Amino acid sequence: MPESLAPEHIELRDRSREFIHTTLAPLESGIDPGAPIPREVRRQVIEASRAAGFFGMTQPEAYGGTEAGPLAMTVVRETLAAANLRLSGAVFGPGPGVLATAEGHLREHYLAPQMRGEKSSAFGFTEPADAPHPTTARRDGEDLVVTGAKSYVSGGDRADFINVVLQVEPSDVDAGGPALLVVDRKTPGLEIEQRFETLDGSSHVFMRFTDMRVPITHILGKVGEGMPRAMRQIGDIRLSLSAQACGIMLWTLDYITEHLKAPHR
Repeated sequence: MPESLAPEHIELRDRSREFIHTTLAPLESGIDPGAPIPREVRRQVIEASRAAGFFGMTQPEAYGGTEAGPLAMTVVRETLAAANLRLSGAVFGPGPGVLATAEGHLREHYLAPQMRGEKSSAFGFTEPADAPHPTTARRDGEDLVVTGAKSYVSGGDRADFINVVLQVEPSDVDAGGPALLVVDRKTPGLEIEQRFETLDGSSHVFMRFTDMRVPITHILGKVGEGMPRAMRQIGDIRLSLSAQACGIMLWTLDYITEHLKAPHR
């Protein structure tokens, strides 16, 4: 983290450390590290985070959030990661992600419930290494018929809907192109074939689409805008992960330093 932080960001960092010390650490000390986080404990973290002003940092002002900027988010994310606590994952509220500019039906039935915490989403971007072709969709009346697969869909088995990047085939309506499609997880033709975890402990799925029919109205924006929209989401994720990685590095350095200074050395 830069040493030349503005006073408001230094104050934000200090408040984050105080929140860790007074709220997160005591709650974490009372849970089994090998078991899932109890719902009641997660609820307590969310309520405390709302009261402290952290929960809404990731949310638009239209939904009661404070819509914090990139540097403020980086300060808090790095500070939380430096504490290396599981409960840090419950501090922030759900952000809009690729749904930020959703309108009409998509705004009402997907973005708004996500902001209220009633629904959750996953991001279907990565194609399997052995895929014969990218995930594609062809127009059929008022529907898109989707065929293909996605891997490394984080939290895909728990999400209520998946934001899928795909290629729309050319038709009489338009020239086709990349698009972002909102797909309900229980849509017929969507099958989760494999669940797996990565080294960081996060869970992912491999899902396949076989003649899956989704209304054309579920396209975010327009056909042809899919990749720019997806890359904005990926950029936000990369910034978040970078802050977390720096925080974990700080925790690691402190841990090693304490170990080397211990009496048994």
